[in-house]
Amino acid sequence: MKTQKRPLSKSVQDGTGGLKCDNVRCDYSDDTPISEYKNCINKPCPDCGRSLLTRADYDLFLKVQELENHPVLKVVTLVLTPVSKVLDLFLKIWKNISLPYLSVEFNGTGKLVPKIRRKQ
Repeated sequence: MKTQKRPLSKSVQDGTGGLKCDNVRCDYSDDTPISEYKNCINKPCPDCGRSLLTRADYDLFLKVQELENHPVLKVVTLVLTPVSKVLDLFLKIWKNISLPYLSVEFNGTGKLVPKIRRKQ
């Protein structure tokens, strides 16, 4: 009999922080604020003991954060966000579907894992 997986913490779900165990058999996640990530490098998961944040993932996170703050990306986001919201609204009304979006996950290897998701 399978046990029911715990839902991801709110911070992990909305992208505002939080750490998630990299062990595929473990469903631990928490609400660690981004400002505390540096203090969590190699911190063991309270459920399985695997590292919640490897040095490689932390270094990659810093690079991604730097890219997110790039002025060109801010302009592109400023232009595309309203367009995306209008299209999403149109599609929900028209076909009762939502646009997929790309998210990335860190998995302890220092490499990003792209995931295509649908908005809930």
